[in-house]
Amino acid sequence: MFTHGPGRLDEVPGFSGYFVGPSNEIYSCHGPRLKILTTFRQRDYARPGKPEVGRPLVQLQDDRGEPHRLYVHAVVKLAVGPDEAARREQRRTEQRRVLRELF
Repeated sequence: MFTHGPGRLDEVPGFSGYFVGPSNEIYSCHGPRLKILTTFRQRDYARPGKPEVGRPLVQLQDDRGEPHRLYVHAVVKLAVGPDEAARREQRRTEQRRVLRELF
């Protein structure tokens, strides 16, 4: 764990060099500088031409160098623990509810 611009970053166990930020963004320190990883979603192959669906994924390399595609919520749970991950998810759900009521 260390602090960086947005706040505290928690390291993902088993995946050296990857960190989770306070807003559930995944950071990588592989390369010349710390960067936020781009997320992607699985495509719905049953409906061509439709947008990507499902929960966001990231691709991380484990300590042995093998690539893994993991859901962002699973990486957050690994890094901060299940209780803190549940609190973060509840906070995000509440923020979305408030925004829907406003607009």
